[in-house]
Amino acid sequence: MKSIFMLLCVLAVAGCATQKAPEPLPPPPEKEPNEIIIEQIRDSGLSAWETDKGVEIFLPDLLFEFNKAEVSERALGTLNVVANIVKKDVAKTRNIEVHGHTDATGPEEYNLLLSKKRALAVVEVLTSSGIPADRIKAEWFGEAKPKVQNYFTDGNFNKAGQSINRRVEVVILNNTSAE
Repeated sequence: MKSIFMLLCVLAVAGCATQKAPEPLPPPPEKEPNEIIIEQIRDSGLSAWETDKGVEIFLPDLLFEFNKAEVSERALGTLNVVANIVKKDVAKTRNIEVHGHTDATGPEEYNLLLSKKRALAVVEVLTSSGIPADRIKAEWFGEAKPKVQNYFTDGNFNKAGQSINRRVEVVILNNTSAE
């Protein structure tokens, strides 16, 4: 009986020695840089999405009063959050585009100038938050790229739409040079 038990133990040990250890699980796939940036932005309470150019950030606090180019106190806090994200990790080598816009009230030439002032006001906040000016490119479009209609189909002003169009957008570019 003892020899049968010994034989079974030897066979069991020999069988274990010939079995292959299970393959380790592959590591999880690495996230793409834009995925990481979007996740950081969303974790901060803002919205963002990927575009052909990079990551566009939705800044609901960065709307301007009629005929004004001053950044509100509330928007300053939001821009500081954006600046902190742009200064760290994946985004720290990326450049930024700042796009200024207006509603369609007033002459086109005036709106182009006003959108420039708005874009440059945001650039000033970002540079004062520690982002080097050579990483930021400002563009302005006046009334040319509305998010929503400025007027209803009956020709009346769409005041809510116009306020949304008085905005500045920030895009963290895919590349590391503001072209």
